[in-house]
Amino acid sequence: MRSSAARVRPLRLMAFLLAILMLCGCTAPAQPDPESSGAPQSSAADGTEAPDHGNETPAPETAAEPVISAEAIAAAVGAAAVSTGRYVREGDHSAMYSTHFLSLEPFTIHEENKLYDEAHLRSAAQAVWTDLAAAEAAVGAKPEPISVFLVNQTPEGLPAQEDRQVYCTAADLESGAYREALLAAAYGLGSGWQAVGLTEYVFGEEDDESLKAYYAGESRALTASCSAVHLSPLLADEATVRTARATARSMAAFVIETDGFSAFRAAADPGAVLPAWAERLGIAAPLTLPEKSGAVARLKLELDKDALCVLRLDNFTVDLYEDSWQLDPDGIYAWFCDFYAGMDMVLEQIRAEAPSAAAAAEEKFAEPIRILFENENTMSYCYPFWNEIHLSRPDGIWHEAVHLLLEEPLGNSGLNWEREAAAEHFSYDATGRYAPVRYISDGFDAYLDFFVEADLEHRAAAEDDLVFHRSVWNLYQELRDPAVTEYDDVGAYCRAYGISALLLAGRIERTQIRYRYDRSIADGEGRKAGTKEEDGSALSYPEAVALFEYLAETQGMDEVVSAYLNGRNTEKAFGIPYPDLFAAAKAHYEELYGTYLALD
Repeated sequence: MRSSAARVRPLRLMAFLLAILMLCGCTAPAQPDPESSGAPQSSAADGTEAPDHGNETPAPETAAEPVISAEAIAAAVGAAAVSTGRYVREGDHSAMYSTHFLSLEPFTIHEENKLYDEAHLRSAAQAVWTDLAAAEAAVGAKPEPISVFLVNQTPEGLPAQEDRQVYCTAADLESGAYREALLAAAYGLGSGWQAVGLTEYVFGEEDDESLKAYYAGESRALTASCSAVHLSPLLADEATVRTARATARSMAAFVIETDGFSAFRAAADPGAVLPAWAERLGIAAPLTLPEKSGAVARLKLELDKDALCVLRLDNFTVDLYEDSWQLDPDGIYAWFCDFYAGMDMVLEQIRAEAPSAAAAAEEKFAEPIRILFENENTMSYCYPFWNEIHLSRPDGIWHEAVHLLLEEPLGNSGLNWEREAAAEHFSYDATGRYAPVRYISDGFDAYLDFFVEADLEHRAAAEDDLVFHRSVWNLYQELRDPAVTEYDDVGAYCRAYGISALLLAGRIERTQIRYRYDRSIADGEGRKAGTKEEDGSALSYPEAVALFEYLAETQGMDEVVSAYLNGRNTEKAFGIPYPDLFAAAKAHYEELYGTYLALD
């Protein structure tokens, strides 16, 4: 995580609710039956790349028809006939009810029967049309036909939008809190920042001078992502929420007035807009967003009775709790960006090294996956059958995700060391790149001094640990990638650890003072074969990786992964009994790296 976790004060949920109504984006119910909604379906927004905001003169927009007057709106609404319909909503929040509705030129508005009052329905229709006309006048683009549903309550207590449908209460409409959902539906906006930005552009006020002061200080670039977490009063403080909304408005105004409304509709990624906008605003500090900011711009937030809130992005559901270790908008946002970028690396590595497993891994990655951030557990773990990942630390996500992607179907406990070794092997690069550590190099001398200064009672164990860690350090220097200069090479360090542990087994005493992999992943096969600890029945994760990578070097990674996925151990798949594999791997690494051991 790139920033420290911030504790959220105890929730006063009801007091927050009105503020949350202004939140960008939320998960919406499924679409209604088109036959009952009276709403024509239309295509999504322009999917072209966002333009380069230079000094070129923007292409002129297609001229919009004159915006309808208030008198004409009132006359049209008054003349429209009220019809009845039946609405069915399925999915997470199943519901069915009948409605009265008005079909008008730019939209259809439904009111749930138990709420129905003709005067109220017509008044609501007039308010919706007035807001759509204001948006059309501001951007010069005609809204698409949509359906608005006035209901007794929405699933999360917030206005909701899905495709061309909007769901809100009478209170949402009266307060204007529904406008973000309205404009997102009417203009097919692809991300939350666009909905907030356009709403503020049409109905809010400019506040660029305050933005200059805010961004001129310490780096606060992630607030400029205008993500759902930065716009949420549950996860962000008042100043952050206010600044994120003002930033969304300012960036929307910049794109619309520089390149036109079509360019704004295509600019789903705030990171593509940010540099040119900051330059135009005169912000000296460089403002950039992490990789995958475009994907995370689709992040949506909803309330939950058990968790603090639930974040949804594509097929991922993330539960946050009040005692989670990263209830901080910058940290949550950065974690999402890094998670997506790191998974690109994981999947690419699987495609390159184990192509026969790639299709199944990609299919698994597209399934609904639930991630829970938990502060109480000391270990991260996953339930592949349920597609659940439980995290006790943020950098464990790629390791646990590999368990889901490459979970062998038979659940053979005898493959435990291979299961963990595969998860480590395919996650090392992503973890090193997107959860970098800098304590290996900088802190190593101090770490060794700790053992030198150990008291006499623990001197023997300390001396063994000193030998072990000096050996790891020597081998790490040999294995590390010279191109990795900004952070420590985690993969190289863990491999140095695993190889040193294999080679020093039986020469020095194993103690509990280890890097972070002192938990055994003892292999059932090894115990059954009668092997002792030094023969590999108490492998650490890095030791398991050393065996796994040796096996892949001799048999081929694709074949090793395929055997694992089909529940076949090394003896069944390759005719190599486990003790023989351990002995061969140890001899192999002794020949290559024995000279790096620090036995004195």
